Amino acid sequence: MKKGSLLTSTSPTNDLLLEKIRLETVLNSLPIGVFIINKDGEFTHMNDIVYEIWGENAFSAKNVYDYRKYIAWWEASGKQLNEDDWAASRALKGESSYGEIIKIQSFDGKLKTILNSASPIYDFEGRIEGAVVVISDITEIKRTEQELQHHKNHLTKLVSEKTLELEKLNKKLQLEIEERDRLQSQIRHLDQLNLVGQMAAGLAHEIRNPMTTIKGFLQFLQNNKEFENSKDIFNLMVDEMDRINDIISEFLNLSKNKRINKKKCCLNDIVLSISPLIEKNFILSDHNFKLNLQPNIPFAFIDENEIKQLILNLVRNGREAMSKGKTLTISTYFTDDFITLAIQDEGTGIKKELIEEISKPFFTTKPNGTGLGLPICYSIVQRHNAKIECKSTSAGTIFYVKFKPTS
Repeated sequence: MKKGSLLTSTSPTNDLLLEKIRLETVLNSLPIGVFIINKDGEFTHMNDIVYEIWGENAFSAKNVYDYRKYIAWWEASGKQLNEDDWAASRALKGESSYGEIIKIQSFDGKLKTILNSASPIYDFEGRIEGAVVVISDITEIKRTEQELQHHKNHLTKLVSEKTLELEKLNKKLQLEIEERDRLQSQIRHLDQLNLVGQMAAGLAHEIRNPMTTIKGFLQFLQNNKEFENSKDIFNLMVDEMDRINDIISEFLNLSKNKRINKKKCCLNDIVLSISPLIEKNFILSDHNFKLNLQPNIPFAFIDENEIKQLILNLVRNGREAMSKGKTLTISTYFTDDFITLAIQDEGTGIKKELIEEISKPFFTTKPNGTGLGLPICYSIVQRHNAKIECKSTSAGTIFYVKFKPTS
């Protein structure tokens, strides 16, 4: 028989041989591992990729019922597969599987991740004739996925950290902007106070001289019997002249350049020295007065008389804002490198839109107020290089005055 005649024969034997050759050629040309088992679980066909995946001794076992020689774990749970868990074993029972991921230990000792699928093969009468199993080595793919996931997690962490940093920087910037705006607003107010004080200082002498003359003539006429029936009118005019003089004196207190006599003082001693006067006024007005002074606070360089005026002004404002029976508290404490004087009332509070207005000269909500009490407080604070803050709610108002301690 000539060479090749076997392939051209039309005998059944040659046809089966030809089909087998064709099947092996197709299987070996596939980029995935494929093997076929018969109904008894015996391996009948497999391609070269199967050996590449499992190693040269891939099918040293005779059938699927000898799968104890093969070691594998479910990728998701890490649980080891037993003989009945393999896709090939289940396929012989009529169960199809697709895309199951398992980790294996090949016969050459390598750990790999494979994609495993299997389907039953049926004869013309619907009986299971065997099974076909398809495997793919996805070790590198999984490794790449893990690396990508690692990089993704790392990038996500970096983005989260940078986002948090930006949020912190943004918050810090916002606080700095708010603080800058607050300081600029305070500077504008202080400049206004200083301008008023300078004007008062320049005009005080020229105004007071004619006022003294006018007051003298009014007092002369007041004692004249000819105007005896108008005595009340003259008394009113003299009182108004005194009131004008007091306002001029208050103007002078607004001056930034007003000379003050600073010396090393204890804030607690100043508060205690005027507390009897404050308490007496509170008893007369049917209000309560309370002290909460932290002992042994540091000393500060301050003008005692100016700080007394500061306290009295703030206390008077607080008392006038409260109804009878309410309490005003003066506190002192040392924290965050500042000696703090806190004056807290139980009044109705200051409206939010008015907080920035209260330091302006002539601004007042009182019918007979001059609008100079709080501006004078702000000027005193400025002359002492201190800080003043106001926090107000419907439950009351707190003024904080913060002094630097002596070194």
